[in-house]
Amino acid sequence: MENIVHKPLYFFWAMGILMFFGTGYALLVPVFQAPDEPAHFARAYGVAEGQFVLRDHPRALADLMYRSADAYYDAENFLVFRHVREMLENSRDRVPNVAYNSSQYSFAAYLPHAAIIKLVMVFVDHPGDMLISLYAGRILTVLLYCAAIGWAMVMVPWAAWLVFWVGITPMALSQAAVFSTDVLVFCSGLVLLCIAVSPLKLYIYATLAICSVFVLLVIKPPYVFLVLVPLAGAVLTRRHRWQKTAVLVLGTGLAVWAGFIWKNMVDAHDIYAFTMERINYYRSGDIQPAAQLRHILDHPLQFAGVLGNTLVQHGFTLVRQFVGVLGWHDLPLPIVTVAVWLGLAPAAFYHGLCTLPVTHTTRAQKPGGETPYSQSEASFALSPKETDILGGMQGGDTGVLAAKRGFGVVWIAAGVLTILSILAVLYLTWMPVGAQTIEAQGRYFHIPVLAVLLGLAIVFAKKNRICMKKPVYMVLLAGSAVINGIALVSVIQRYYMP
Repeated sequence: MENIVHKPLYFFWAMGILMFFGTGYALLVPVFQAPDEPAHFARAYGVAEGQFVLRDHPRALADLMYRSADAYYDAENFLVFRHVREMLENSRDRVPNVAYNSSQYSFAAYLPHAAIIKLVMVFVDHPGDMLISLYAGRILTVLLYCAAIGWAMVMVPWAAWLVFWVGITPMALSQAAVFSTDVLVFCSGLVLLCIAVSPLKLYIYATLAICSVFVLLVIKPPYVFLVLVPLAGAVLTRRHRWQKTAVLVLGTGLAVWAGFIWKNMVDAHDIYAFTMERINYYRSGDIQPAAQLRHILDHPLQFAGVLGNTLVQHGFTLVRQFVGVLGWHDLPLPIVTVAVWLGLAPAAFYHGLCTLPVTHTTRAQKPGGETPYSQSEASFALSPKETDILGGMQGGDTGVLAAKRGFGVVWIAAGVLTILSILAVLYLTWMPVGAQTIEAQGRYFHIPVLAVLLGLAIVFAKKNRICMKKPVYMVLLAGSAVINGIALVSVIQRYYMP
């Protein structure tokens, strides 16, 4: 199987497009004009100050929140910003906590961003140090995002263009270019999927597995089903089966342990009560997670209807948000961007089908002279000749993964279960009791959808498909530039042109 780094021109073009447009979003999207960016920045700023439990903010930060909203909207039309103004009027140096939605997140999720803010606090003596921190965080998260996608394209070459095509959506790329934990969710989820089929040395596998599982589950527990993918890969691997399984269990256990510790802190400091109070104050007076859970358990078929209603009523909106609805979900990109992305997605998928190294065998001998594969099995031949930038398998240790079609089904099931888990959590925490639909956002689903697409590629992969690689590369690169070019023009028109 040809590795993408054997075609460096296309690889560097892909990385260049990601970097160019990612940096463009980081610099051109105005301050706090992205979903939850004010809350995430406030939470990280608090951690940088030593507030692991967020209590208040510097007056300058609350003032920046209000001014950034009022610059593009009438802030007085929004209850939350009227509340911020009132607190500014009644406070001096510190303003009580207004980041109600990010307060319940563990401080561990904000340590990377807090480190950036702390460095700016220490080394930059400037009145605009908050803006410097924010833009520095944006640029560094773009670099992290591009590094993760580049690593995935190299490590799993058959999935390279599917990974690129999902990662290049204006929604995913712009979220990676703002101050948010979304980039950590995407990168850790991507690493978790890729290690399932990557020829890694055990110590590298263990490091990546523990870190990615821990980060993903600390930030977004509903994504826990994605752990099924590397777990299935570990069970089906010839070498280090139990060691790989153990490190995945260890990473999950550490995340659960950290979650319990944080839950105790949340309860001890009334963070959960504060969050729910604010949610009910700003959104609806009938949001009660415990009552909603009882409602689901009492009427499970009705909840299935809620999922169906959400798909029917909001399905197109979710697809459009998945591709690109920027700003505070009030900047939908022209429909042509959705059409181009959906129209070229089959090309990226077909590339995965025809380059995935599946060999059907009847009585072929397994590497090392072991028992032959059965007729229904397929092997993913991860050759040591394929480039492994982290120091791949050497010699006879080819990291062969004996996988039935069921392995692909595991990917699909993990993605679908993750989507359902996200919807269930949103229904519990953000919707009134008995609501008939769920207000979701397309940005939550990039990694689960990628898992489904890769699983489908594994299930339907066949030998000897005709694959015109060069045209596929060129079309996908051109398409990615077109849709993100349109997105950046839309951002400029919305925020910089009267």
